[in-house]
This record gives sequence, structure tokens and C-alpha cells, in this order.
Amino acid sequence: MSEITPHVVEMYGRRILLLSNFIEDCILPDPLIADMWLVNHQDRTKVRKFLRSVVCSHDMRVYLKPIYLEDSLRSFFMDDERVMQRLSDGFLGNADPLQIATLIDQVAYFIEKHGRGRKKKASQQEQILQYIFDYNYTRRRKIVPMRLHQSLTGYTYPRIDSFFFNMSDAYLNSRIILKEAEEQGYLKRTYFDTQHLCKSCNSGFLNYHEVCPRCNEHNLKASNLIHHFRCAYVGPETDFVFHNKLVCPKCSVQLKNVGVDYDKPGKMFTCKSQSCNHQFQEAPIQVCCVDCGTKQEPYELVVKKVYQYELSEKGIQRFLFNEDQVSLQHG
Repeated sequence: MSEITPHVVEMYGRRILLLSNFIEDCILPDPLIADMWLVNHQDRTKVRKFLRSVVCSHDMRVYLKPIYLEDSLRSFFMDDERVMQRLSDGFLGNADPLQIATLIDQVAYFIEKHGRGRKKKASQQEQILQYIFDYNYTRRRKIVPMRLHQSLTGYTYPRIDSFFFNMSDAYLNSRIILKEAEEQGYLKRTYFDTQHLCKSCNSGFLNYHEVCPRCNEHNLKASNLIHHFRCAYVGPETDFVFHNKLVCPKCSVQLKNVGVDYDKPGKMFTCKSQSCNHQFQEAPIQVCCVDCGTKQEPYELVVKKVYQYELSEKGIQRFLFNEDQVSLQHG
């Protein structure tokens, strides 16, 4: 593979590296070439792969490099636009020159102050937490979950999940890392949402069915129940329909005004299975996982809280100033 010639331009008095050729070959540039990087490649799959490789780099100068997205790429990123913004510093047009210059200077100062003499962390868990603290400290950001239908549960922490190869590993490991760091006081958390997940695979994509209590099939037809006040007859709406009017099958009186002549106290379900045809009023709910097909009762679903996190003072001292060198791994 031939060496890539860097394309560097001057903007706002800073050196900006255009990343198109590096993204095409998924090669990380020398971080010393420019002050910031600009994504100018239209292939969203390649861009996402490149940004994930930046996140997973062991070089602080790479994973902390200010990276912006060219504004013209919005239409190419489509559904991935929000993820791209989370894996970068956002679209260039949304940031003013002073904000960009300040970020470049903050990152350079941070690397000068904290990058020298740092020892490699003993475990992947500690390495990821070190990255979380470095990045979120320089960006002054919280760790906020993002709704995403491509994720296992419907929520993702894009930067943390980038360290893992599949959705299941990303879900399990990122939550363990955040939970244990919070329990040890390195992160502070606040409630964000509650999820109900499949008991078998933790998927958040579930289909809720009303089912027949006799045969357990979910091919049902629902119709309103009608209660005629005058004669007290109660039956499905189909019993009352006569020549496009509502006529009581018991006393033959036409029903005109709901709340005056009649009300609708509930529904009647009819099972459409040819071997059943059962009629009933209360339909049990069954949940089917879209991903693995597991059928389960609502009470069997796994209930999980979703949190957003922020760096605590204890965590900052531990990961940025090398105090309290207690391992996060349990033993």
C-alpha cells in the first residue's frame, strides 16, 4: 500500500487535515501533522469504521484529536448522523472559530500535562475508563445514552460501545464498566429511562400480542361491546348493526346517541383460528422478541434502568492525577 500524502489546509489560523484518503484506507494519520482533523468522505460505513478506530486507539494524541465533520455530509450520513456526531466533535458549521481554537488548545495542554509518564492500565476495563475520563474531561461532557434502533436494547453509549465487536458484548460490557465505576465513586449517575428487555437475549425490540386464552393464538378480531340502557341488553357491536344503523337485537329499538341510548363498556374478542372461534372479553398479553423469537409473559421481561453519567471528583483524581491506585477488577 502506497503512503498517503496528507492534505493540510489552513483555517482559523490552524492546520486542518482533510481525512478523505485516510478514511478510504482506514489508516490513522500521524497526530502531529495537524491541529485538527476534518471528515470529508461520503461513505458513512467507512467514516464510522474510521471514527471507531480513532476511539479505540491507544495513542492519547489520536483519540483526543479534535475531529469535525464537513457540513455537506449530512445527507450522506442519513440515519447515522447522530452516531457520527457522537463519535466526533460535531459538524464544523455548528462550531464557531473561537470554540474550535479553545478545544485545540485545551487538548494540547491536557496531553502535555497528563500524557507523560502515564503507565498502561492493567485491564481493558481500566483502559476504557481512562479513555472515558480523558475524553469527557477535555470536552466537558456527560456520558449520555442515545436512542438508536441499530443497538441491542434501543439505547447505546456510542463511544464506549465502539470498543466491542458486537451489540451483545457492547451492551453487557459497557453497562458493567459504568455500573462498577459508579459503585466505586468514580462516576455519578442520574436516572434517564426504564427499559423492558427480552429475558433470553436482552433485546429491547419486542412485539406485544393480545392472545386467545384458549388456544394462545394472536389472530384476533376485536369489536366494541354495546350496552342498551332501555332493555339492558349487552352484546358485540356486530349484533346491533342493521342496514347501517344500530338497532337493538332484543327490543328492536334504534340506538342514536351514545351516552343517552347506550354506552360501550368494553370490547369483545373473537379468535379467528378455524379450530377455535372462542369469544372472550379479557385478552391476555404475550410478548414476542423480534430478535430471537422468544415468547414470554410481561412479568418475565427483564427490567433495566438507563442512566447518564458524569465524572466525579474522586474519578478525576484517580484517572487524571493518579491518586487512589486501587484496581477496578474484583478479586
